[in-house]
Amino acid sequence: MMCLDDVLAVLSRVSPHGAGGDIVALGWVKGLVVQGDQVGFVLDVPHPLAPQLPALKDQTEAALKQAYPAATLRIVATTHTPPKVPKAPKTITHGGTAGPIVLPQIRRILAVGSGKGGVGKSTVALGIARALRDQGQRVGLLDLDIFGPSLPTLLGAKPPPPLNAEKAMIPHTIDGLTVQSIGYMVDPDKAVIWRGPMVMGAVEQLFRDTAWPTLDTLILDLPPGTGDVQLTLAQKVNLSGAIIVTTPHDLAMADARRAAAMFQKMQVAVLGVVVNMAFFICPTCDTPHDVFPAGQADGLNLPQLIRLPLDPLGGTLGPLFAQIAGQIMGASGVTRLP
Repeated sequence: MMCLDDVLAVLSRVSPHGAGGDIVALGWVKGLVVQGDQVGFVLDVPHPLAPQLPALKDQTEAALKQAYPAATLRIVATTHTPPKVPKAPKTITHGGTAGPIVLPQIRRILAVGSGKGGVGKSTVALGIARALRDQGQRVGLLDLDIFGPSLPTLLGAKPPPPLNAEKAMIPHTIDGLTVQSIGYMVDPDKAVIWRGPMVMGAVEQLFRDTAWPTLDTLILDLPPGTGDVQLTLAQKVNLSGAIIVTTPHDLAMADARRAAAMFQKMQVAVLGVVVNMAFFICPTCDTPHDVFPAGQADGLNLPQLIRLPLDPLGGTLGPLFAQIAGQIMGASGVTRLP
């Protein structure tokens, strides 16, 4: 039976030539998780050693396999730039690999984003995924909220994804959906503290190193804001469109406008806005009541796909998500997915 200390002891035997120590002592092993026969962590090396990263990853895997032949390994290999700013003119180096991310087996990729956190973006992404599934589509759901993955909570905790013969991660199949999340590979009780290049490298690996099946639609649950993940996607992934999720609160609306502007600037079609937690139905009088002043969402200058109510049990939301799915796939008046 593996334990954390034993795995660390094995990893401490891996000492890259000229590095001045082993990968544990150098702090290159991040987010180590040991669960049964599963071992997962991020191997994060300084950017000058990036050319050695593939060989170092192979060396690390070989050391673990020698000690634990039956172990299943998930190692996310990435690099970071040094914290010191050079005096010479700077070259901004991003994590990950060069070139676009091409997934020919996936017909369309839809991003679900928000300007602000806490507006129900992950719930909306899951609801749309289920609605498209119910329409007969083959649907995948990729959780790219690196710092706060929600799908393991919404769909239930799962072990790290197994690997196929090519060492690609086999995504989980949950509720008829193909699901992948960084949350299945990191300790849920520990904060993910990564630099921007590490985040972008992890995002790319979730795309490239996952054995995606043939899908009609892959839905991306993005982190809130307009940061590294969104820029990486807009630059490297052929997005079919984006949906903005917000609440009808003036602060959330201001951030939603910025999120929409970012997608539009990156030439990604914004299909519309979902206004979440817009009202509630009084259990006594059965009358809808606005949570915030009505009409604020009109200032986004985007098609309003729907206003969703506060519903703790979610019993009324299924038909509403089906309505959203119908609009983005073909209803008049809304930019449609190809």
